[in-house]
Amino acid sequence: MRGLFWFVILVAAGIGVGLLARLNTGNVVLLLPPWRIDISLNLFLTLLLGLFALFYAVMRVVINTLELPTRVAAFRKRQREQAALDGLKGALQAYFEGRFARAERSALLAQEVPGYGGIAALVAARASQKMREFARRDGWIERAEADNSVKTARLMTQVELLLEERRADEARELLGQLHASGARHVASLRLALQAAQQVDDWEEVLRLVRQLTKRDAMHATVAAKTKAVAYAALLARRGGDLPGLRNFWLSVPGEDRSIVEVAGPVARAVAAHGDHRLAVEILETALENRWDDRLLLAYAAVSSRDDRLAQIQRAEAWLSSHPQDSTLFFVLGKLCELEGLWGKAADYLERSLRLEKRVDALYAIGNVVAHTGDRNKACEIFHECASFAASQLVESQTAQGS
Repeated sequence: MRGLFWFVILVAAGIGVGLLARLNTGNVVLLLPPWRIDISLNLFLTLLLGLFALFYAVMRVVINTLELPTRVAAFRKRQREQAALDGLKGALQAYFEGRFARAERSALLAQEVPGYGGIAALVAARASQKMREFARRDGWIERAEADNSVKTARLMTQVELLLEERRADEARELLGQLHASGARHVASLRLALQAAQQVDDWEEVLRLVRQLTKRDAMHATVAAKTKAVAYAALLARRGGDLPGLRNFWLSVPGEDRSIVEVAGPVARAVAAHGDHRLAVEILETALENRWDDRLLLAYAAVSSRDDRLAQIQRAEAWLSSHPQDSTLFFVLGKLCELEGLWGKAADYLERSLRLEKRVDALYAIGNVVAHTGDRNKACEIFHECASFAASQLVESQTAQGS
């Protein structure tokens, strides 16, 4: 339809020009003494248009000839850029496919163009690391250093590669350079956490875990386990005496005091140094925030003669909110056993066994029965306890083997 439109326009224009030429009867006289040339106006206009077209064509040829070197250079540049882009694409694809040698070869194609060479060098450095070709890796890193536009990417890559070799001190130096430029994104914080863990800088580990948690960049379970390891290491480092343990506990933020791996070991260590009341307070506070069997078992382990009755009363109060907790009944039975309340101890231990058959409850009730004088029944219970423990051990080994 569009072609037909232009055809009609051209036909109309041709007809119009023909009509004008018939109506135009003028002449053009060119005087060049001693010559005189008379031509029609129509012919003059036609020749003028022809000369203009010839001049335009000659000028285009001259301009194109003069621009030819520039165009050739631009064409070659586009070819190099396309080759570099293809090389970078091939390097990335080969790296993610696990073909690390091919990734290095493809990265070489991208080295002639500055915009692609730096990134390709970093891909090749990672590929060399995978093949444990550390000399070639360092060479690729040096090539990437020449491209300042990939400085942050280069530093991140170097840090990650150094941490894989467990060269944490060097990695932390590079992280200092990275953070000095203001780059404190989540990925760099994770690398900083890994470096701090490798050099046992547990205070820094805790600080970084809090930062990552605030940014919702770390799962709560992983954060709790990481904190537990850090606090355990700090406890071993600082908790040599009772004042040191107290100071350590005061340094633990409130939100971390309910972590089982923190509250339990601290309470046991404090009790071992004689401050049973503080140990009980630590565990009671932790249990109010997080109910856990390990904290309950520690609660029975840190009891003392002076505060045991108060512990029993507190544990009995917990029964209203945890009426089906076999571990709570077991702890009450142990506390009553330690206090010499044999009847209550037997009752609580039997209730624990009705909810869940467990070795520690069987052994404890055997002790209670033995103290009451029924040695035959106690022997039966101890025999049942040994058989049950053996069966559990066999089940555990079978599960591990499968």
